[in-house]
Amino acid sequence: MVDAILVSVNRGTVVIIERLKFKGGTPMSAQAFRRTCCVVSLTILFSFLLSKEASSQTDPDSAMHRLLTATRLYDCLDYVRNSRKLIPKFYTEGKIDSVEKIVDFVNSKCSFSPLQAFELLHQIKKGEITYYWCDDSLVEGMILPRFYSYYGSFGRHDSWIEPSHEYNLFIERLASEVKDSVDPTSVANAIATYYAVGRDSLLDKLSKGTYQGTCFQARYDREVDTLLEKRRNFANNWSLNAGAWIPGGNLKRLGSKIEIGGQAGLRSRHYGADVTFFARFLNSQQPYLVNHRDSLYETDNFLGTYFGLDPVLRVYTSWNTSLEFFGGIGWDGIMALTADDLKENQGDYLNSLNLNLGFTLRLFYGPRHTRYWGLQARYNFLNYDTDGGTDLSGNSLSINLIWGAMGHGWTDDYLERLHYFDHR
Repeated sequence: MVDAILVSVNRGTVVIIERLKFKGGTPMSAQAFRRTCCVVSLTILFSFLLSKEASSQTDPDSAMHRLLTATRLYDCLDYVRNSRKLIPKFYTEGKIDSVEKIVDFVNSKCSFSPLQAFELLHQIKKGEITYYWCDDSLVEGMILPRFYSYYGSFGRHDSWIEPSHEYNLFIERLASEVKDSVDPTSVANAIATYYAVGRDSLLDKLSKGTYQGTCFQARYDREVDTLLEKRRNFANNWSLNAGAWIPGGNLKRLGSKIEIGGQAGLRSRHYGADVTFFARFLNSQQPYLVNHRDSLYETDNFLGTYFGLDPVLRVYTSWNTSLEFFGGIGWDGIMALTADDLKENQGDYLNSLNLNLGFTLRLFYGPRHTRYWGLQARYNFLNYDTDGGTDLSGNSLSINLIWGAMGHGWTDDYLERLHYFDHR
């Protein structure tokens, strides 16, 4: 036997509902029967709504067919999916009462507001102002990319079940109509902009301060301020340095050198530290004596190396400029004798402790103002040990042109997603 449900509807009145059994089949399961009854109940509801629309020329049987042939998951999703098919049609035909009844019914069957996009736009169009427009979850869902509730992602079109092209176009057209009809600096315009053209367009307006005095602008500014505070409190730094090493005192006999190198380090709001490396080139201007294994060698070789750590004090920092003072300590060496000179496996270095201090001035540029050109000056206190050779004590001045970047990790990435850098 085969179970069936027989329904007869006449102007919203159910004439008969029966469970019939036909020979030759298997009885319908209790679960399938309950599911079918659910669809029948929905059929009855929408039949009633259609009968109330006196001016309607819509064929009730057509609407019922659309409902009855919808794919079913469970109650709330069924109602939402089916209502999204009917709302654009009824709204376009001017059957606003029926649309509102559909929305109320769906809301009564779900634990949240699954048709929120339409509800908000409909309220704005009717001129109904509600406190819910400034609800934190609503505002954050629209403007903050890190929030992916049903407001975001598919949520622009209430398509959190699955995309519905027809319904999406309906929401976008309705939102565009609303957006053009309200104050361009109002909360209503912000909501309509989100649904009409998306989050990026809304964020672009917020980054320009379009909605000053609204809850949307206040929440956006608060998020940006929090990120900028984190940006000021942490940065990673790297640079390439190139310039001149200018010796003084007894080191003058070596002559000025080309100096190239680099730095890498971290920054907090007021302090920081860099690991620094330099190499210096060009032979000595005058020969000098070096003691190696109790023998004196005269040489003009010069290959200088510095490796050290520079603690940093951040004196001034702005959007475009920063000024830092530093004091460094490290190892400084000169390869005076090569392996070929000594006929050995390795050369001989002259070593010195390098205590230094200086400043770095940076000028930032680029979309995020993280890249920079700068000037660095460093005064080095040196005394190379020649072990009884020529006295190479003295000091030197390094003047470098630097190019690098001071990044802020995910903070800058998130500020970019908020369009913060677009109008700075």
